[in-house]
Amino acid sequence: MGTNNVTNAASDAKPMIAVGVVRALTVANLFAILLVIGIHYRSAKTPDGSSSNWDFLFQEFLLNGVARAAVPLFALLSGFFLAGNVGSIGAYRRVLAKKVRTLFVPYLLASALILVGVAVTSMLRGQVETRYGSLYAVLRTLIARPASIQFWFLRDLVILTVLSPLLLSWRAPLLAIAGCLTVGTLWLFNIQPLPVVAEWYLINVETTLFFMLGGVLYRHRTRLAALAEPSAASRLLILASWLVLIAIRISIDPTLDVWYVEKYSLASLLLYKVAICLGVVSLIQLSYPAGDCLSLVYLSGHAFFVFLFHYEPLSALVTAVSSSFYLAFPLATVLAFMLAELMSRLAAPGYLLLCGGRSPSKSVTRSAILARPS
Repeated sequence: MGTNNVTNAASDAKPMIAVGVVRALTVANLFAILLVIGIHYRSAKTPDGSSSNWDFLFQEFLLNGVARAAVPLFALLSGFFLAGNVGSIGAYRRVLAKKVRTLFVPYLLASALILVGVAVTSMLRGQVETRYGSLYAVLRTLIARPASIQFWFLRDLVILTVLSPLLLSWRAPLLAIAGCLTVGTLWLFNIQPLPVVAEWYLINVETTLFFMLGGVLYRHRTRLAALAEPSAASRLLILASWLVLIAIRISIDPTLDVWYVEKYSLASLLLYKVAICLGVVSLIQLSYPAGDCLSLVYLSGHAFFVFLFHYEPLSALVTAVSSSFYLAFPLATVLAFMLAELMSRLAAPGYLLLCGGRSPSKSVTRSAILARPS
């Protein structure tokens, strides 16, 4: 995910990217993680039939509007920081070797721990867990369809990393533009060209598009500072446009759903997609002033761990306390970050193995190194 590449590539990126921009991208990942947690603990998923229905509308605005920019941001940053490392066969081999440690091993280990956690949780509830009754079912859950829903993105990222030379290393700018326009058109109209494998698309077209756009952004990385730190008026205009488009979409179609269904109108779909694009830009811009806060930089070092473990089996504990978004979301967030902090302090080797070498101290250290005058 984007968190992986921001924290691991920051020091390599410092000759090319301004310090403030690197910190902004790091903090943007943290904010995006919070939005993802919110999505998974949403409680008001359908209108309740009341005349005001403010609870549903608020959650729709925040979690099916604002928060939908989070995963595209992860994909964009993943492609951006990978694009400079797959320019040759030798470099590509080094990337694959590194990703085994930083992405694939954490994917498998976390998947195994979550599988055990879900099975134990089911047993404590007195439920008979039949989904994992065979070796095939266990292997399928570990590799192809982990028990926690957010792993679809990590599975996409593993595949996209393998395909990265084809998606990120186009020498001719026209080919890159043509490729992004083709995939972008599919995404805009919610067309998923690849089949469903183990309940998820083989590669989601949204992840593919923003991963490719990350490669394009890398080619124009000298302009990234202007994008991340525009004038105050430009920042406000993009933010306002993003929020207004979300509000208009909800007024037209408050129950839009594109997650493996086609519950939308053409107008609401286009508004939804354009809002996502503005949201990705706005998240980066809003994170720029927050990049100077070392506490946020420190917490961003836990973002990958929190992404892995914020839902299953933690949701069983959280929803036992309350299923309301307003209690479940902050409780899950606090518990996930507390668990990350405790493990990083009490079981540092295990934490580093699970997180592919990422840690809060490394995030802060890199920021401090980057902040030193040359």
